[in-house]
Amino acid sequence: MNGLRRMSGFTALSFAAAMLGTACSNSSTAPVAVSLTAAQADSVSSVIATDVQGEIDFSTANGAAAIGPSAPANTPPPACVTRTPASPTNSDGDPVPDSVRLTYTNCVVNYLLGGSDSVNGTIDILDPTPTVTDHAWKHIFTNFERVHTGPLGRQWTWTLNGTRQIIGDSAQLAFTSTNVSTDYTWPNGSSANHTRSWNITFTADTAGQIQPDSPLPVGTLTLAGTSTWTRGANTWNLVASTTAPLHFNPTCGVRPMFDAGVLKFVATRNSLVTTVTIQFTACGQYTVTRS
Repeated sequence: MNGLRRMSGFTALSFAAAMLGTACSNSSTAPVAVSLTAAQADSVSSVIATDVQGEIDFSTANGAAAIGPSAPANTPPPACVTRTPASPTNSDGDPVPDSVRLTYTNCVVNYLLGGSDSVNGTIDILDPTPTVTDHAWKHIFTNFERVHTGPLGRQWTWTLNGTRQIIGDSAQLAFTSTNVSTDYTWPNGSSANHTRSWNITFTADTAGQIQPDSPLPVGTLTLAGTSTWTRGANTWNLVASTTAPLHFNPTCGVRPMFDAGVLKFVATRNSLVTTVTIQFTACGQYTVTRS
């Protein structure tokens, strides 16, 4: 194994993945002909780690109130979020309005270990079953952007577009994300895109603790699905799954807010295949291994 150590996250020292997190890359088990180099495996792993965290951000937002971005340090004031219409129609009387738009304008999120985000863009929240009283809602993200400024003043941008549908209750949420696309732009001007169709299940450690418009409680996350990762002129096809559920810890002061679990993905390009394993070891920290 080689001992390449790299920072990953919404920090001044990184170029992707988990806010203020640390990743270690080990890749000596990879064959000579591989689809991903060690550096590429680190890069796509950091993007995937960020996007897994991003999938569960706002997961309890059902439009009944205007909530801010989840953050371990603080939640931005409601004044930065506009709800349109202010009093949306709710035909079936369940917690989800028929249709409402949340617009975020320069919402600021500060992080315990330094750095901050400026959040802009819209989330449309719809009830996919507006005449049935249930626990289902849909999110449509449009140019939903987080601009992270690290402790040293460097910035990178994460922009989300796409549709996610959630069915759940106070014990468990089931997510279906279809062609959700994240564009990344790093301080050096380079960029990449990750477009995914994932199925995710989040289960609270203690049933009954998932509440509307509130941060997620401690729980586990499982994931399966496919995606493409494009950087420059190259595109990889990815198949991802959790081989051990990721443990979400909302008290983490860094992102991704997982302190255990294993996520594996198989990357294919030009008939070459690389398997990459991301093992989360502590809040915001994980190792990356190729095989």
